[in-house]
Amino acid sequence: MNAAAGSEGGAGALVVALIGPLGAGKSLVRQALVERGAAALDFDDYSRQLLQPGTAEYEAVRREFGTDYFRGDGSLDRAALAARIFADSDARKRLNAIVHPGMLARLREAVAEFRAAPCAPLLVVEGAILGQLPTAGLFDLVLMVQAPRETRIRRIRERDGLSEEEARRRIALHEELGVGRERADFTVVNDHDERDLQAQVEAFWEWIRRSGSCASGNGN
Repeated sequence: MNAAAGSEGGAGALVVALIGPLGAGKSLVRQALVERGAAALDFDDYSRQLLQPGTAEYEAVRREFGTDYFRGDGSLDRAALAARIFADSDARKRLNAIVHPGMLARLREAVAEFRAAPCAPLLVVEGAILGQLPTAGLFDLVLMVQAPRETRIRRIRERDGLSEEEARRRIALHEELGVGRERADFTVVNDHDERDLQAQVEAFWEWIRRSGSCASGNGN
């Protein structure tokens, strides 16, 4: 993974890429780290921001994909568009070409601001596809969340209301892209219960503290 190739200036507080395949439990790990004193960002939030009515990206998506993916009030029907891009690799590439540059620009700005004036011992950036993007030099560490394939399929079906066929299609696409196979500095396996997950997150937090790379924050 090209995300963990050293940091872009600054020292002290860390910036961590939180990656892993669909349904692994990245958001649960992010929340557990926030509870221990980390700051956090969701990379997908930048997509939501960029695709609000009136932005250049919003207009580009309307031109590229037509009005079928927009509601009567003008807002983007993200679920409908997601179904399209998970089924159509060309559509996915076209959408990514529209939104990824702006998403990366906003992420780099946020990381630079954090490094200039850290508000926490570490910044966790959650994003399943961060390992497939040109993020060299942006992150200090990569934290991977994994879970068995069938468990992940069940989770995203329950979370997103997907059919089994659609869930398997989305999991398979991420596998094709290499999501979940990137190099990581630390791996959490979310295949048991919350207590087990919390113990692994605590082990990661303590690992960072023992390495001397991170202040104690709100941890033990």
